[in-house]
Amino acid sequence: MTLWRRFLFLIVAEGLAGLVREAKRVGLFKGVEVGSQGAQVDLLQFANDAIFFCEPSYHNVLVVKAILRSFEVVSGLRVNFHKSVVGSVGLSQLNVLVFAKCLNCRQMELPFKYLGMLIGGNPRRIEFWNPVVDKIKTRLSRWRGKTLSLAGRICLIKSVISALPLFYFSFFKAPIVVRNQIRRIQARFLWGWGFEGRKIAWVKWAKVCSPVVVGGLGIKDIGCFNDALLTKWKWRFESAEEGLWREVLEARYGSWRNLDITLGHRKQSLWWKDLCGICGKGAKDNWFDCRSKWILGDGRSVKFWDDRWVEDIVLKEKYPRLFSISTCKDSLVSDLAILGQITSNGCHSWNLGWHRERFAWEKCLEEQLLDKISKIHWSSEDKDRLILVGKDEQEYTVKSGYSVLNEED
Repeated sequence: MTLWRRFLFLIVAEGLAGLVREAKRVGLFKGVEVGSQGAQVDLLQFANDAIFFCEPSYHNVLVVKAILRSFEVVSGLRVNFHKSVVGSVGLSQLNVLVFAKCLNCRQMELPFKYLGMLIGGNPRRIEFWNPVVDKIKTRLSRWRGKTLSLAGRICLIKSVISALPLFYFSFFKAPIVVRNQIRRIQARFLWGWGFEGRKIAWVKWAKVCSPVVVGGLGIKDIGCFNDALLTKWKWRFESAEEGLWREVLEARYGSWRNLDITLGHRKQSLWWKDLCGICGKGAKDNWFDCRSKWILGDGRSVKFWDDRWVEDIVLKEKYPRLFSISTCKDSLVSDLAILGQITSNGCHSWNLGWHRERFAWEKCLEEQLLDKISKIHWSSEDKDRLILVGKDEQEYTVKSGYSVLNEED
């Protein structure tokens, strides 16, 4: 019965989105445009929470009020305006007060919590992470340590780090001070036996965080774990997933290929800068790009010269001379393959463009290149897949990324 109730609630909640779409269609409601590409954001829904985004005008506020009232009449669900808030960016407090009076709700104050996460705060400030650190301290308190064996304390440390800060660490990069503070809490709980005072650490913390198979305790290093969680954003950005979040990021920052730590000409958010610093070009020897590889499907997401899709190499690095005389430096694999022409061994034919006629030794390089790429079988009916190369070739997971960052692989 509970499952059916949830399903019915989702159907009813979709009615609210339908009202917003209809208001936009007839020109009564205008959402927010993000970036130069103008990605449209007007309504976000999660369970029984809804966030309206619109241009700051009294007309839009009246339309929102009419939409909510219509939704109440049709669905029989009442909107709790006492729990609702109105906020703005770059708007005077007087205007916000007028909008709040119109909707009979409160003014929003930054930062605020949404779905358990602090929105509008600065993740580079230590105070931002106090709730996470306090929860860890509570779970790893002294009285718990007194009642547990060493094995019990290890299990508790693993469960706390795997559960409590996961939501924050999957979106924000913790400062080094916060990471070290969490490590000290873990170490004190592990070696202190729940008592006061400084206790002896019998092995290095790096050894404690190493895998059990090599003699460690398998406790996650909080820094590597944080980076592995954030790196999943890049993998999702590069893969063929679609969604409003991707449209917003592409409209704001361009293609995922712009994830470059050296780009400074564009005004970037702290979140984007942190992501570039973890897994962008130039970050930690560009570990993500060096470990990732494309498995060809239709070839529409893979750049012929720039991406790693042939024998774990980048073609422009393997054949810099051919790349320098190519007329298709930014072309995709699908652009250079001759559609409809398949060789006798079931491989595609290629049409590589050149600025000029090649010298004899350049033609030898071209033959080597064609020999490599002609051995790859791919189908235009499948989609390209990005995988992480390691012990096992698989799509990126937090576990595989952590293994690389913690040098387990």
